[in-house]
Amino acid sequence: MTYIDSQFQFFLENQAQLVKDYEGKILVIQDGRVAKAFDSNLDAYLYGKKRFGQGKFLLQKCVAGPAAYTAKVSSFRIKP
Repeated sequence: MTYIDSQFQFFLENQAQLVKDYEGKILVIQDGRVAKAFDSNLDAYLYGKKRFGQGKFLLQKCVAGPAAYTAKVSSFRIKP
């Protein structure tokens, strides 16, 4: 398991409580804890990069259910 995977696992295991505490915020997760919560992705990223270094933290939108960590992607082919 990679470092980022372990941080995401922390989010999944604690998602219900985190949503109660931080719903709608962008969480900076580092070493299995919430380091700080922000209203914007940019502010969260800049904080995490400055405090922990690139690749040493996870940014996670704090919402309930699988919507917090899934995306639907559609593709189509245009015929020439």
